[in-house]
Amino acid sequence: LEEWGLDLAGGIKVYRAGGKLFLSQCVIDTEQDLKSQSYDERHDERYYPLNMPGITFIPFFNITLNVSILEREKVTEIPSDPTAAFLDYDTIKKPLQIRRRLPGDRFHPLGMTCEKKLKKFFIDNKVPRNIRGVWPLLAGDSEIFWVLGLRIGHPYRVTSNTKRILKMYFK
Repeated sequence: LEEWGLDLAGGIKVYRAGGKLFLSQCVIDTEQDLKSQSYDERHDERYYPLNMPGITFIPFFNITLNVSILEREKVTEIPSDPTAAFLDYDTIKKPLQIRRRLPGDRFHPLGMTCEKKLKKFFIDNKVPRNIRGVWPLLAGDSEIFWVLGLRIGHPYRVTSNTKRILKMYFK
């Protein structure tokens, strides 16, 4: 499929790749641009701790994340919505943060038997190369729990053994 990009007003960019549309308000043109910045230059916009429970606005990604913790019995259905994630609260290491990808990041996507490089996950999901470095991730330390808008991590899914659910959605 043909890939294309379009610059809109206000610094918003629209990309089409693999039959999907991607919107971005902050785009780094190449992965090399991301690597060439020093850690100190990126630090302020790289890690955002979350209010748990509560609402957190993340200016770098221009998203608002709403987080709540629910008892398993109170959740009767887990909707299939790319802007929402339902995770097993007790399997997740805290504190949680929203961050960009780091070199060597690995992710265990829901439904897969093992983890894979995040770069390969992005390629498989046809995420354009120039926005992979600024894609928001829910993480704790080096573990990725949710690639926002794409997939949660398999080890953190809700199961019959789940006692508390971390419910998150973004706008």
